[in-house]
Amino acid sequence: ASRLRAIAKLPLDPLDQLLRQYVDANGSVDYQSWYDNSQDRKTLERFLLSLSGIDPQTGSRDDQLAFWINAYNALTIHGILREYPTDSIRNHTARLFGYNIWDDLKIHVGGRLYSLNDIEHKVLRPMGDPRIHFAIVCASKGCPRLLDTVYRGESTNAQLEVNARHFFTQSSNLRIDAEQIYLSSILNWF
Repeated sequence: ASRLRAIAKLPLDPLDQLLRQYVDANGSVDYQSWYDNSQDRKTLERFLLSLSGIDPQTGSRDDQLAFWINAYNALTIHGILREYPTDSIRNHTARLFGYNIWDDLKIHVGGRLYSLNDIEHKVLRPMGDPRIHFAIVCASKGCPRLLDTVYRGESTNAQLEVNARHFFTQSSNLRIDAEQIYLSSILNWF
């Protein structure tokens, strides 16, 4: 059996270059251009495959947060590119029968299979940092923005803070008028 490597050994530059190329400052992904570039789709797939050789229990808590946020976001993007062209991720979320992107799209990490729901609810949420909900992308206009760079252990806290602050500067997420406070549904869900 091969030995698992530490999180610190995961090469993040290929994913970082893809995010810088295809994600704008508002967090919008240029799926059309990414889809049209088969080499860049393969680079994303290679990144996801490389996660199988990583021991996710290594490194600091921030290293682990960064690792799982990057894994989640890369897997979500891969799922959309696999279904592209699509006008909504909701088209791939069967409730009773059929393919559900949140449960059926999986990656190997350290000898285990993880779905998007597994990563979000069984790994990230138990880590106790509610700001993850401003970092993991759900490929929908109403979601928090995707950063145009990877999360890195040493800067995870600052990146989470920046994205949380950005989230609340958007009037669609927080708006106060004379009589009411309007909050994003994300705050209600989590």
